[in-house]
Amino acid sequence: MLVNGYGVTYNAYMPEICELINCGYLVFSYDMTGCGESEGENIKGFAQFIIDAQNAVLYLKKQGLDKIIAFGHSTGAYAVAALLNIQKENLNKAIIISAFDVPNKFVRMCMQKNMKCFAYLLQFWIAVFEKIQFGKYALLSGKDGVNKYQKPVLIIQGAKDDQVEVNNSLYSLRKDIINNQAEFLLEKNRGHYPTRIENEKDIVINKEIFEVIKEYIKDT
Repeated sequence: MLVNGYGVTYNAYMPEICELINCGYLVFSYDMTGCGESEGENIKGFAQFIIDAQNAVLYLKKQGLDKIIAFGHSTGAYAVAALLNIQKENLNKAIIISAFDVPNKFVRMCMQKNMKCFAYLLQFWIAVFEKIQFGKYALLSGKDGVNKYQKPVLIIQGAKDDQVEVNNSLYSLRKDIINNQAEFLLEKNRGHYPTRIENEKDIVINKEIFEVIKEYIKDT
């Protein structure tokens, strides 16, 4: 199950989807609420990603699938990590790429350079807004999800990521991860999409990182 990032559709991940299919895996992906062909006028908030991902897992279970690996990128990776708090029994493994821990802190750290102390006010209002809209889902942390899961998790981060910077990423909290089945990989020469080697003409899959991913999921 592939969970995409903020404001894009599953089509933005066709290189990764095709690579996984070529490796022999069945891939299920979808458009988030308010994106692409999904219902809704817009994305309601960060916690909507968790709710959509949970609904996707429950749908796959109803189809009789007994082995589900959640693969998330960016906000989708946050959703996968947070989902581990509440769907740990239905997921066999998780691959978390370019993730952050909690949305309000992530946004505050992104905006702090320009907004100074007002970034803390923004953090507060995001937390309140999400809690009013989504209740318990707004309180879910990616770090807590990985720790509660106690099953295999692969966390990948690009060192040159300018959207989810290393010091603002779930990867940066690796010393606080007590799940001894969690693995961490920092791609030194990659940015926000460490699964890709990007150039001016097209997108090329990063075969080295996919070898790691294939090795990680092969015994599922």
